Amino acid sequence: MDRERVIVDPAHDFGKDTRHSLEVTRRLDELVAPGWPVLAALSRKDFVGETLDLPVAERLSGTLAATAICAWHGAMVYRAHDVAETRQVLDLVSSVQGHRPARRLVRGQG
Repeated sequence: MDRERVIVDPAHDFGKDTRHSLEVTRRLDELVAPGWPVLAALSRKDFVGETLDLPVAERLSGTLAATAICAWHGAMVYRAHDVAETRQVLDLVSSVQGHRPARRLVRGQG
């Protein structure tokens, strides 16, 4: 199989309980280490709801926090319901890591 056609999907919540999905998130860097692109499909997942004791409609903040953690650990592909918010999280993580410049610098200019 062509390397370009492979994406590792840790499948948060699929066949896992909340403890398993939290551990997958915590150790995502180990899945990234071999060099294959890793998928983070986290939107409104049960592990977010169970961890924070929230219904599906109130899981955005938890989803975005988990997204930031996965991005920090190197996930490269995302499935998201809240695309604009997820993009902002990914952009900020990338900027903190030094991979993306800030879009606008105002303070200290002049």
